[in-house]
Amino acid sequence: MNERKLAMFFEDVYKQYRRDVQYHNDLHGVDVAHMMNLVLTEGGLLNLLELEHIDVMACIIAGLCHDLGHDGFTNGYHCNALTERAIRYNDVSVQENYHVAETFAIIKKDETNFLESMTRDEMTVFRKRVISMILATDMAKHMADLSALKTLVETKQIKNGENAHLVVNKDS
Repeated sequence: MNERKLAMFFEDVYKQYRRDVQYHNDLHGVDVAHMMNLVLTEGGLLNLLELEHIDVMACIIAGLCHDLGHDGFTNGYHCNALTERAIRYNDVSVQENYHVAETFAIIKKDETNFLESMTRDEMTVFRKRVISMILATDMAKHMADLSALKTLVETKQIKNGENAHLVVNKDS
């Protein structure tokens, strides 16, 4: 991994977060990334789910960028006001889709592409993971996501840490 480009990525992420937004700002992004790291390491999720390095990186980047460029308005506001964001994302997870798009717009730039040494397959996995994690922050879909997780846990017979690695689909 190119550390100089990673530092430039972090700088661009910092610049993209708005200072005039009370909650969904750079401090919140860093806080979520830090908490994700703690859950993975100190919480044991890294070993329990048998995560690969690419999964860990995707988790931390998704945590950091999950509110990237948030303007302080809700998805409902954007849809009702027919804002440019709502129109661009067809009223579906408007803010979350914006955060994902902005994240990958930064990564795509040559000077901030710290992932340039990844293979196409690795980048595909990384991108799918980041997209799904950031889109999962849309609270309008929270109950459906929680229900799907409960069904997965029951179907895969995950209990007391046994079979926990089956939560992560390694094929996608």
